[in-house]
Amino acid sequence: MTSVFQQPILNWSDGIPTPQGMNWDDEFKNYIYYLIYNVIYIQGNDTKTINIIQMMLSPENMQIWKKSITHKSYNKDFNYESLKYIGDKELDTALSRWLMKKNPNFNEHQLTKYNHTYMNTTFQPLLTELYKLDKWVLASEITPKIMKELFESYNGALEVISRNVYNNYISKGEYEMAIYINPGDIVTKNLNFVFQYINLQEF
Repeated sequence: MTSVFQQPILNWSDGIPTPQGMNWDDEFKNYIYYLIYNVIYIQGNDTKTINIIQMMLSPENMQIWKKSITHKSYNKDFNYESLKYIGDKELDTALSRWLMKKNPNFNEHQLTKYNHTYMNTTFQPLLTELYKLDKWVLASEITPKIMKELFESYNGALEVISRNVYNNYISKGEYEMAIYINPGDIVTKNLNFVFQYINLQEF
């Protein structure tokens, strides 16, 4: 993995601080907090940042986060299958947006090549490992396929939960806060944060 990225990234990449005496649920909540902080962070406004993150970590939304790490081999009724599907679609769109922002002159052939290079069973498991999602997965065994699916399901949960928070702000008339959590852009923001450190191959 070190050959893929330009430098160590994410302030939690070498280990997320976990206060002593936490149970599993609190440790997992603490992990998600550090995972989403850089994506949600509002420059110069810690109060709004924390407000949004707290809503994303509500008891209802924590059930979605838990579902995002649960494979059907562990629980056939409560698992990440639907989140994986959503995440897969969102990542394809987000990657295209990120690439076009990086170089508006990319053609269809180049976009397709980049998609096949970075949205596959070789590269996505590296992102799962970087995010340490494999440390939390609930599955009978961890396979390369599951490693790919975990990154998809995480991004699916990110989209679903951001939409929940967005709708909550809209329902309360807090339109300014809703703008900060635009669910249509959240997965793109996530890729923007990680991909800025990647050495792109040239096609």
